[in-house]
Amino acid sequence: MSGELVDAWSISGGYLRFNLNPDAAVTSGSSGESLQLQPRVFFTKVNFNGTSPSSNFNAYEGGATDTTAAAFVLTEMSLPCDSKATSHQVEMQGFLHSDVLKQFEEIRYSASTSTVVFSFDGVNKQQSCKSFDATDGASTWFTAFSPTDPIVVQVHVDRLDYSVPERSPYVYAHFSGIHMTGYKNQYALQNTHQLNIAKDVSCGAAS
Repeated sequence: MSGELVDAWSISGGYLRFNLNPDAAVTSGSSGESLQLQPRVFFTKVNFNGTSPSSNFNAYEGGATDTTAAAFVLTEMSLPCDSKATSHQVEMQGFLHSDVLKQFEEIRYSASTSTVVFSFDGVNKQQSCKSFDATDGASTWFTAFSPTDPIVVQVHVDRLDYSVPERSPYVYAHFSGIHMTGYKNQYALQNTHQLNIAKDVSCGAAS
C-alpha cells in the first residue's frame, strides 16, 4: 500500500496542534483501507471532576487487529508547548462512548457546578506509521506524542459543547479551557522523519 505519510502533530505560535481523522482510531489494521494507516491518538484513562466515563469503547492501536478499551479519541487539539507563553489556553475535540452523554448532562444542569476539570492519561503507543512499505506489523508504528503526566484542563461549563448524532455510538465533545496554576508537563514528540524533540510546559499563572 502506498501514499503520503501524515504527521500526527505540528507546532506553530507556541502551540502543539493536532488534526486527526476521527475514523482512524476505530479502524482495524486488517481493514485494507488507507484509513488504517492514518495517525491516531486516544486515551484509556479519562476523568472529569474526578469521575470516569460510565462506558468505554473499542479502538485500535496502529496496525493492530485486537481492540483496546478507549475512553477518549482525540480529533483536534491546541495545547501550549512553550513555558514562556503568557496564555495557557487549551482547546480539545474528540469523542467518548455515547453513555457519557448522561454524565455531561448532569454536569451541565447542576446548580452547584460551574467548572469541569478534565484529566487525560494512558495515551496509546502505536500512533503514527513510519513506512507504507514495511511488512513487520507493529514495528512500523511509533509513539508520536507522549506526555510525562496527565493533561489537565479546567473548563467552564459554558465552554463544554457535546452532541450525539443520530444512531451514533459516540458523544462528540468540544471544549476550551486553561491549564491551572502549577500545571507542569513534558511532551516527547516524534514525526515521520524520525525527528525527536521534547517540549516542557510550566504554568506559573493562568490567564
